[in-house]
Amino acid sequence: MGRPRKFDVDEALDRAVLVFWQLGYERTTLTDLCEAMNINRPSLYAAFGTKEQLFQRALDEKLSRSDIKKAITNWRPDYSRV
Repeated sequence: MGRPRKFDVDEALDRAVLVFWQLGYERTTLTDLCEAMNINRPSLYAAFGTKEQLFQRALDEKLSRSDIKKAITNWRPDYSRV
């Protein structure tokens, strides 16, 4: 079992989303992410895995905490207007 994390995972994911949003996935570097999330690379890898895994988790978490997911899940086309 590893040491307890010294950072808030939700806050780190929120910051990662902002970096990906501002720079795009391809232009975002691990250095960008570590600086924004205020963690070092070993902590990033231990908590989130690869950049791709972090990206997916950040989006999943962001969507699961938002009304967007509810809207998409509950959306049904209105064919009465066609």
